[in-house]
Amino acid sequence: MKQRLSRLDKKILKILLAPNGRTCAHIAAAATSNGIIANKLGISLGTVKRRRELVEKQHLESWYSMNVAGVGHKRVDFLIATGRGRTVPIARKLLKVKEVVSVSRSIGQPTIDLRAELIVKDNAQLLELLEQVKGIDGIRNVVWSEVIHVVGKKGSVPPEIIDIL
Repeated sequence: MKQRLSRLDKKILKILLAPNGRTCAHIAAAATSNGIIANKLGISLGTVKRRRELVEKQHLESWYSMNVAGVGHKRVDFLIATGRGRTVPIARKLLKVKEVVSVSRSIGQPTIDLRAELIVKDNAQLLELLEQVKGIDGIRNVVWSEVIHVVGKKGSVPPEIIDIL
């Protein structure tokens, strides 16, 4: 069921989702502690605690992502075309590969049914995994992509989008 966000919820989300914000409530030293949010919004600490807990539970996903480049590895995406109605079984098989971090179904590009994120050490391992994946029954084609430079980040959801939710 679609739930409308209150003005206060939207304000809290904007603070938490700012590029320098933190969405992990258990990190006491976070720049967006409940006290700082209460001061920014001019509301009580108790209100912030209650509303933040609800917002985090219902509307936020939070996780850490390791900078694998710092340990000599890289993240790559495999963009996979499947056939014969085998998309979900192929996705499950890919999740058993130790280097695979995530697998997602995709729509929009008619030649891409799955996106798999992998962690690889070097191009030799990348080539080996590419050949392994191409050999899975039901896969028509695989191309790979790698982010080489992040130009900037605006946060996970721009504030203007939060305003219309």
